Amino acid sequence: MFVLDGNLNFLWICTILFIISSVFLATKRPNKNQKVAKSDNYHLELLKLNSSINELKKENEKLKAEIKRINSCIQYICDQCKIFY
Repeated sequence: MFVLDGNLNFLWICTILFIISSVFLATKRPNKNQKVAKSDNYHLELLKLNSSINELKKENEKLKAEIKRINSCIQYICDQCKIFY
């Protein structure tokens, strides 16, 4: 269960950072010296972060399924041990 909780915490941190960066970049006004191209770069970075978060969510689901499988194997082994006692 520790792996699952740690993974969920990491996912929450990534999500919160994505939201904060989205708000920061949405409210930031370009200076006279800045070009509009920089805002396009920020948008591309946000898209990359969003796709990374989606990949992490998929990986999290895979880990949840693996943990369930391992837990069922452990439960089966424990049930088999009870037969001998």
